[in-house]
Amino acid sequence: MYATRSVHNQVTLEGALHLVEILWRIGSAPPPIGPRTWRVGLFTAGAITLTSTAASPGITEFSGFQGNLRPAIDTVGDPATADGTAKIIKGNVDLFLITAAGTITGAFWTTGTQKLGLIGKLWGGANLTAPVTVAPGDNVTVTYTLKAEASDAFGSP
Repeated sequence: MYATRSVHNQVTLEGALHLVEILWRIGSAPPPIGPRTWRVGLFTAGAITLTSTAASPGITEFSGFQGNLRPAIDTVGDPATADGTAKIIKGNVDLFLITAAGTITGAFWTTGTQKLGLIGKLWGGANLTAPVTVAPGDNVTVTYTLKAEASDAFGSP
């Protein structure tokens, strides 16, 4: 007779920090395996979910900004917090120059370069707490913060 058990594993702080360093190409990690550039897109409807992919994101992308490419994220890694529990990655897109009126309801992070493109890897996204109405000539800045931390809460299987 065989017994099967399903349990959650504990991710260590060291492991979580290392994963973030490699994927986001920061710190003193070995040669990164993550993409050379992460990009930001804006959306007007829908939401990023656990099953969203670049090919099927579940959102309507806003394309009313200057250029054909999604802006690159300039990532900066902060050292672990003083108690060693977390590493913060901050990403900025300094400027979306808006060329068409619309309502922005969220932003997403991808390796895909072409706006409205469905190629690449979708990291995730966030809905804004309130929609933002934009008009031609407006400037939009996006700041992204990622916090990697280990937890001692295992949860139930």
